[in-house]
Amino acid sequence: MLFVAGCAQVREPTGGDQDKVGPKLVDATPQNGSTAFKGDRIVLRFSERVQVKNARENLVVSPPLAKAPTLRVVGDKSVQIGLEAPLAANTTYVFDYAKAIVDLTEGNQDSSGVFVISTGPVIDQGRLRVHVSEARTGKVLEGFEVLLYPTDSAADVRQGSSAGFARTMKDGHATVGYLRDGEYRVFALEDKNGNHRYDLPNERLAFAEQPALVRADTMSDEVDLRVFTAMDSVQRLLDARWTNGVFRFALSRPAGTLETKRLSGEVLDWEQEWNTARDTVRCWYAGKDSLASGPLLVLADGQLLDTAQVEVKSAGTMSVAEVRYTGTTDVLLEFDRPVEVMDSARVEARRDSVMVPVRLVKQGARRFRAAHKEAPGGGLKLAFLPGALQDRQGRTNDTLRTEVRLAGPKEQGTLHVVLNPQGDYAGPYILELLDQSGRVMLARAGGTLPSKVGLSGLPPEPYGLRLVLDANGNGRWDTGAFGQNRQPERVVVHPAGANVRAGWEVELVW
Repeated sequence: MLFVAGCAQVREPTGGDQDKVGPKLVDATPQNGSTAFKGDRIVLRFSERVQVKNARENLVVSPPLAKAPTLRVVGDKSVQIGLEAPLAANTTYVFDYAKAIVDLTEGNQDSSGVFVISTGPVIDQGRLRVHVSEARTGKVLEGFEVLLYPTDSAADVRQGSSAGFARTMKDGHATVGYLRDGEYRVFALEDKNGNHRYDLPNERLAFAEQPALVRADTMSDEVDLRVFTAMDSVQRLLDARWTNGVFRFALSRPAGTLETKRLSGEVLDWEQEWNTARDTVRCWYAGKDSLASGPLLVLADGQLLDTAQVEVKSAGTMSVAEVRYTGTTDVLLEFDRPVEVMDSARVEARRDSVMVPVRLVKQGARRFRAAHKEAPGGGLKLAFLPGALQDRQGRTNDTLRTEVRLAGPKEQGTLHVVLNPQGDYAGPYILELLDQSGRVMLARAGGTLPSKVGLSGLPPEPYGLRLVLDANGNGRWDTGAFGQNRQPERVVVHPAGANVRAGWEVELVW
């Protein structure tokens, strides 16, 4: 019985070199490139046994159909595409099946897997190449839908059907082929609900500033699309989270102020830290008493948004970390919550096991500068003994230890960035210095380009550079708005970045 069951399984013969070639289309009904098509199914015949893989996600049809087609294997080497909705008249349709139909054993694809038919007398031959990237970071985006709409049609990404469709590859590029000659409005969409329409507030979108002209006998210029998440039309409280003694509020739009009230009308006092975009704020309770549990009314710029619930729990152990970049040779420490009182007598500093004098100077609610007279090089071990730190509610620390790096001019580098005008732009800008993970370490704003920005006290390592063309001069990057035909503020990413060396001054002309 086991022998019979084993023989009944469908397998390719084992042995030999690994199969790395995808299935090849050898025949089809109708033939590839047929015109005047009127059927309701297409049968593709391949050179080897095949399987269907995630047809709904992987089969790309351009222009998209009102109802997704079905795919099923017929025999071993054939696949039937069932058309579940009528095709439009005088239209060229492209079925990109490369990812949807793969070989049976290795899952190899046919990289040229495209089938084309027309319901009219000709196969359209226009092509448009598009590049899609994230507007804020410049990162290329894979899997985004590229949608084209003729300018003489009322349809756009919010309503109606597109005339051309493709998905971006790993390099952010997509080519929409077999287009009818004409002018097209071009969009890129992160389609979260699979309906090829921009109808969800969290869907990311990009749109071309000008229509693209497509001609079969001319290669159109590549269209560059910068994807953004539109700002909500109204202010909303997206998230309110109480964690380890800090309240984090996330808003749908930037705000000038945020306040909370008890239902009785009592206004609570908070130590606040806003992010650069001013749409997220972290709040530590600044009252001297204990914060009681209960609901709060949350207001932004005086407007009531929603309620949030305070669930008071014991705060975790206090922690401290060195701020890696300060712009100077100073050592800067940051605690995870505001420190009201520091008892210097209960702070010990050691270098090579020898006690050394150090003075901690307050630089903000959570930051202290470690003033010392030690020579650069090596490290300094700090110990905050119990009771050295106290917050506003009288809570103190357990023993807290950290080690900081003592760096002088010979252990750090300086970067001078000479900024030339980007095209015709000469207005306000923001230069962002990025670490190797892409996190913003420092942002410097300026009034006009060209300009020169000096960054000293940098740890020796590679850095990324990003330039925000801050057209409205508000000191932050602003997103786009399709309804107002407003593009996101342009961001330029330096292709190579800068490699800072210890004891060197590096000048980068950009």
